[in-house]
Amino acid sequence: MRTLFLVLLVVVTSCMRKEPDEISNQVIWFKYPARYWNSQALHLGNGYFGASFFGGTREEVFALSEASMWTGGPAMGDWERAGVNPNARETLPAIHKAVREGHIRRADSLVSENFFGSFDLYGHFTSIGNLRLKFLDHETEPANYHRELDLRNSLGSIRYDLGNTTFNREYFCSYPDRVLVMKFTADRPGSISFDMILDIMQDSSIAEISGNTFQVAGYIDGNQRPFHLFIQVNHEGGKTGRDAGVLTVRGADAVEVYYTVATNYKMSYPGYTGEDPAGIARTIVQKAVTRGFETLKAAHTTDYRSLYDRVNLVIQGDRQIEKLPTNQRYERLKSGKADPGYKV
Repeated sequence: MRTLFLVLLVVVTSCMRKEPDEISNQVIWFKYPARYWNSQALHLGNGYFGASFFGGTREEVFALSEASMWTGGPAMGDWERAGVNPNARETLPAIHKAVREGHIRRADSLVSENFFGSFDLYGHFTSIGNLRLKFLDHETEPANYHRELDLRNSLGSIRYDLGNTTFNREYFCSYPDRVLVMKFTADRPGSISFDMILDIMQDSSIAEISGNTFQVAGYIDGNQRPFHLFIQVNHEGGKTGRDAGVLTVRGADAVEVYYTVATNYKMSYPGYTGEDPAGIARTIVQKAVTRGFETLKAAHTTDYRSLYDRVNLVIQGDRQIEKLPTNQRYERLKSGKADPGYKV
């Protein structure tokens, strides 16, 4: 139910244009990092891939997916591999007859025995894995923590104070440039240090770290479709390095991370293969780095708002309630209290 309410909030508020009194209903925000992907993590995507962020201060985690990460494969004329049962067509009249005569259990039995194919061969959607950033010198509890997803611009952000330093993070997933971009800043020079780790869920993969780039070439379990992940880390001040499969950043003033992923999937019947995932991923990141963070962000928001601003729906609610974090509004709503801006 918690996930359902969050989805409803996203759907409704995504139909709203920026109005000074309505901003609070267009931002999902929390005062704590996420623990659970389905009900607390905040989700970014661009049609090619998705990245859900948890917002931890000691460790940030991005759960990564890609549209063609599928364990099955094309039928290639073998429709049983695609989940089709060869008995389905001839059994359909008997199913119709059982339903008409009120023999519902018999109809259910006929369907389960003769209508479903081999879904084990059909496959299922799978994940790439997790990108983890383990921040150094973050042992103490932060103050003024704020994690949000701005639905007006499809921008994720996190800010918090640690000692005398304020840290900020910005995330967005661009459709026009097919890239996930992150920016880490702090108001004290040399404060940003972290280890970048990739936990790949697929069985076959090889990681390569060279300078400020992190690449993973692998194969999807179940069909051996190749995929390639490419990351470039740019930094102001400090340095990058490598330590046993980990890309390290030490003493930076600001850091930008450019990420993309691709498979060999090609919209071409019957094999649906033919793309060069390594070439695609490398080219995308190189172009994105050349364009730079601010240019990419402007192009992303312009593209996103061209869709978001097509509809304007304003719901009058309680302005004081709408200043509360999203989880508190949900708890109030669950207890029966009114919150029109959330519930609709």
